Amino acid sequence: MIPTQWQGSPHAGMAKIAGIAGTLPSSWGGQEALASLSTLQVAYTSLTGQLPEWGSSSSLQELSVLQIFNSSISGTLPPSWGSLLSSTAISISNTSCSGPLPAEWGTPTAWQKLTILDLTYNGCTGAIPQS
Repeated sequence: MIPTQWQGSPHAGMAKIAGIAGTLPSSWGGQEALASLSTLQVAYTSLTGQLPEWGSSSSLQELSVLQIFNSSISGTLPPSWGSLLSSTAISISNTSCSGPLPAEWGTPTAWQKLTILDLTYNGCTGAIPQS
């Protein structure tokens, strides 16, 4: 299980999570949670459940790289992730995610710095929303 207390680590710059089970805490997207985190990599895990809604204006403010791959995470992709405005690279691959890409990802304010979007080896459907 991933500790929800990590959200109180204001100075964490990078987190690599591998080989664990449980779910990704929704509290990490709460007010001022992990505000200094720049890179989050979740790989080769037995994590299950849906991806949590993250993206409040004060959480994950500095997150530039988000990688989630080779896990059992499932469900649709969270609309709120379009609010991760500092993100330059998002990779969600080889998971059990499925469904259409959220329309919110195509708004003019979504991912203003995004240069890489990798959604390979999932069950995601539909077109990439236009911005």
